[in-house]
Amino acid sequence: MNRNFCPEVSTFGQKSFRANPSCAPRERLTVCSDACPEALPVTKVLVIDDSALMRTLVRDYLELGGYEVEDWLPMSVMEIPERMAASRPDLILTDFRMPGVNGLSVAQAAQRADTTVPVVILTALRDPEMEARLTKFGVKKVLYKPISQEALVSALRELAPITE
Repeated sequence: MNRNFCPEVSTFGQKSFRANPSCAPRERLTVCSDACPEALPVTKVLVIDDSALMRTLVRDYLELGGYEVEDWLPMSVMEIPERMAASRPDLILTDFRMPGVNGLSVAQAAQRADTTVPVVILTALRDPEMEARLTKFGVKKVLYKPISQEALVSALRELAPITE
């Protein structure tokens, strides 16, 4: 589900967004109309993590890498299909251990909602048995914290490339 990014800064509207690399991370998303002749398709990542710090760090990493990012903390696995329908992400990047929900339940709910959206787990927990279970249930990749911006963006581009 690609969106259009405009290379020019414009006022907020209801169409699409552009990551402007010359802006500070929180100012990067700007809006443009579909009529913009320079609009570029952009890939959207839904980041799920219970740590506000991790959500901010991952958001900044991915925005610098050219992704549109929405971050979120679900209170229950039951919220995931509705959020996916509203957000329409191209990829989900989720923590494994969170209160009320874990990476496996996120992956299962995401697969039930839309089998075309890949799920990637980002965790500090290194457990080969857990990783095998996650891949059995449709997780496309397991990444480990700490992770550099380059490693994260590179891993996600394999599953959700950015059109340049």
